[in-house]
Amino acid sequence: MVRIEKEHFSLRQICESGQCFRLELLEETEGQRGKVSRRYGLVAFGKYLMVSQCGSYVEFFCSREEFDSIWKGYFDLTEDYGRLIASIDPGDDYLCRAAAFGSGIRLQR
Repeated sequence: MVRIEKEHFSLRQICESGQCFRLELLEETEGQRGKVSRRYGLVAFGKYLMVSQCGSYVEFFCSREEFDSIWKGYFDLTEDYGRLIASIDPGDDYLCRAAAFGSGIRLQR
């Protein structure tokens, strides 16, 4: 298992965005202090991945090697989405609202 902390990453938003058709919600539980934990299943590249998220913590149920060679790139985890959001012109109300609404969506590769 590989556990990371990632801001601007939301499995729920990715799943509901429609760009990842094989990401399926498996379980949703309420944890400590009312935080919701969600577990998803995904098939891509001939591999099955179970992945869960609670707050900014994400757990990938795979080896480190598989994470580094497949899932890190698939979920675009090396890109700094906070930097991209911060680069939006504050005067562009439309883009600011869009970024706030979908701040956890990542481009799937």
